[in-house]
Amino acid sequence: MLLLCVMTMSSCKDEIKLKESSKTLYRGEVYEIELTSKSPISYSVLDDFIVGRPMISIEMDLGNEHSRTVQAKHVGSTQVIFTNDEDTKVFYVTVAPRYHTYAEPQIAFGDTKSQVIAALGTPDVDLSSGIGYANYSNNCQLIITFENDMVANYAVVVPALHASELTDFLIERYELLGVSDGISIFYNHDKSVAIAKQVNDDGNVMVTYLPFPQTKSLAGILDILNKTVLNSISKKL
Repeated sequence: MLLLCVMTMSSCKDEIKLKESSKTLYRGEVYEIELTSKSPISYSVLDDFIVGRPMISIEMDLGNEHSRTVQAKHVGSTQVIFTNDEDTKVFYVTVAPRYHTYAEPQIAFGDTKSQVIAALGTPDVDLSSGIGYANYSNNCQLIITFENDMVANYAVVVPALHASELTDFLIERYELLGVSDGISIFYNHDKSVAIAKQVNDDGNVMVTYLPFPQTKSLAGILDILNKTVLNSISKKL
């Protein structure tokens, strides 16, 4: 018998078997991952900004049958890692967006003005302080400001018609930091970018992307926001 196990290690190994290997969810949805393992299992989420454990987590262990629950948090893809004493298995989770209010600009802070124009085309407004596109995506304006010829911050101006879905669009992608004077502040996955949502006097909504300040504070973000010249460029479009 010992010889047989040595010759057929795969049959003697305590293998983890997943009922499914992947799942696509929307923000807020909870999913129960089912698997079998003869010995106790542990699990971890590779990126808990995208997927986490729900506040009420139901874990079932009945003989060789196990289940663990995960909850979708933000748009993206990650892995749930299951292990026992002898095996490791990966379950893939994608959190898909429900809302597509606009295509988020593929711009990096530090990109040069010439790089941005090469990627986006000739702007409708071209000033020393920044550039603007009147219809960047879904009738939204795009404004980009520069310091020392490099991207300092940028903003998408969303028409009032789409304002009602904008919070949902942002919150399924970013984490809410706080609200001050009617301005909602979010942050991205690694807290490198702050996103500010504010309603303009005309009812349109400006979504500003700016580097997350070293202070990591709401006040620090608002201070940077107040110094931008985005509105002045937007009015010229």
